[in-house]
Amino acid sequence: MCGKFTQMASWQDVQAFSQPLVETDSEVVSTPMRVANIIRLNEAGEREVVPMRWGFAAKGDENPSRPKHMHARSETIDRLPTFANAFVHGRGILVVHTFNEGEELPNGKTKQWVITPKDRKPIAIAVICEKWTNGDETLDTFIQVTTPANALIAKSTDRMPAILQPEDWAMWLGETDAPLAEVKDALRTFEEGGNWAMTEQAPARKSKSSNGNRKRACSKMVKMLYCWRCKTNIPMLEEAEWEEMRPLLSKEIKLLKGRELLGEPPKIGKAALDYYFRLTGFQETNPNALWHHRTALYGTPCSSCGKPLRSSRAKFCAECGELSSKP
Repeated sequence: MCGKFTQMASWQDVQAFSQPLVETDSEVVSTPMRVANIIRLNEAGEREVVPMRWGFAAKGDENPSRPKHMHARSETIDRLPTFANAFVHGRGILVVHTFNEGEELPNGKTKQWVITPKDRKPIAIAVICEKWTNGDETLDTFIQVTTPANALIAKSTDRMPAILQPEDWAMWLGETDAPLAEVKDALRTFEEGGNWAMTEQAPARKSKSSNGNRKRACSKMVKMLYCWRCKTNIPMLEEAEWEEMRPLLSKEIKLLKGRELLGEPPKIGKAALDYYFRLTGFQETNPNALWHHRTALYGTPCSSCGKPLRSSRAKFCAECGELSSKP
């Protein structure tokens, strides 16, 4: 089953279909627990793009940081209680540039294969979505729908993402009325007709930095943490990532002062926002908020409500008042 994919946030073909896509040509690599852009219908019945975390939490989980479900089988998606409601009310589309399939090897390791359309056209994967809630906390999440593998994918595994034909997008999203049985019929094995290339993914390389050896940021899972400024769960940067982004924010402040002297309208933060988007897949719009999207700023999770303490020196939880367990 698919365990990784890349999104290109602006193709002409996709923009013609759904205008609210983020206007960037950045390539975003997503793995389970990371954020991706999902097309869905809003309350007014209009298409919108929403950043969502990949993975459903278990029912009743007070902390969604370790999802329980990443995929749902098309054969049972309408019958299993875990997925049935999302199938009826929370269908969406994940538009990707490539996706990965893993082949289990006899030695216990997994060989990754990258599937790429030869015509460079986007691939639309059927997903279902649900909102995790815990009191005032919310998190939009999605999982992929899978089907039996086609002839190409079957060389490495028995399942693949449910690929939607362009003519089925409107029905899947709910823009056109159709019986649920007909909607489910759209979840059939996609025969690529020789248009896909499947290549072995090169092993991840380690790079050196001033902080020592570490893997590229795009190969690690993003850490979701409650941000007291934004009042929601946000992808947070580790210190090595933060140290790379901080100069971008500082540089923009200097540029802002220069523009003010010249009487030009201030437009700051694009470089830092783009960097944050490439790391997390989350489209932050306020560069000032990036100063707070840093794991090191926060303390340990509260033993009562689970939210992080506002700082490592906090003596009590700002949410519920529970005293810190640290001396």
